Order: sequence, then C-alpha cells, then structure tokens
Amino acid sequence: MSQGMEMFLTRAFEKMIKEAKKNSDLKNAASKALELVKNEKIIPIPKRTQTEHNQENDFASLDSFANKLVETLKIACESQNSSLISSSLDCLQKLMAYGYIRGDAIDTSSNEPKKLIVKVIEIISSCFNFPDDNVQLQIIKAFLTAVISPVCDIHDHALMNAVRVCYNIYLLPRSVMNQ
Repeated sequence: MSQGMEMFLTRAFEKMIKEAKKNSDLKNAASKALELVKNEKIIPIPKRTQTEHNQENDFASLDSFANKLVETLKIACESQNSSLISSSLDCLQKLMAYGYIRGDAIDTSSNEPKKLIVKVIEIISSCFNFPDDNVQLQIIKAFLTAVISPVCDIHDHALMNAVRVCYNIYLLPRSVMNQ
C-alpha cells in the first residue's frame, strides 16, 4: 500500500472510531479495518497485468482486503452521520481510484455471486437520500471515479444505477453547486 493511501485510510478509520461512540458495530469494524490497513502491505495491481496467470494469489489477497474495507465502509454509510458518510464515500472513491477495488473482484459477503463493484455502487447509491450537500458531492465524485477508472469496469445495472442517482441529484439538488 502506498504511504499516502495508508495515511489516508488510517486517518479515516481513526475518525470513524472516534465518532462512532454509540455504534459499537461500526467501532469494532473500524478498529479491525484500521489494524488491517496498518498490518497488510497490499499493493494494487494495474489492469494491464491482470491477464498474467501468475498473479492469481495477489488478486485473492487484494480482493479479500478490499472486501473487508468495503464492509466497514458500508456500516459507516448506514450510520446516518453526515461526517461518517462523507468520509466513507471518500474512502470508497480513493479505493477505486488507486485500484484497490477491481471490476473482477467478487463480493465474498454475499450469498449470491456478484461483483464487489456492484456492491460498492449500491452502497454509494444508498446515500442519495441523506440530506447533506457534502454527501451528495462525494456521491458524484465516487461515481465519476467508478466510471472513468480503468480497473472498475462498471456495466449494466450498476452503471444505470450510477447514472440514475447522478441525474436525480441534478433534478433535485440540495445546492446549486452540486447541480
């Protein structure tokens, strides 16, 4: 993990632990995620090397790492705290931008086989109804990253979901800046 990304995630999870006073699930998940970030030295693999067959083990550890972080960020998005939601959306955006969330990664927390990027898009979309300008701005930034990232590969329902939420933000803006 790059030093900048490690510092960013460390600060974000420390903030979650501090702000999650009454939410013990979030506090525990953020503590585990913080330990994971500090102990694991995961380096994202650029898309151009994904075709090499000797990288399977690296993909498994990267995808496991991403799944654990996404689960924690999902809990933060469900917290109904604008600061936590904005921070977790920013983390999701950075994980996609730096290649930690791959389009081929499978969501291991789901009983049905689906891609992790689909889960991430659903998490981001679920934050749309939260009445905060900064949350909406983070939603737009996260979707923009997901769509232009060469490693995310969002298609079909996930892409339509992202476009629909962005269009709804345009139609029902809470601020002119986000429109």
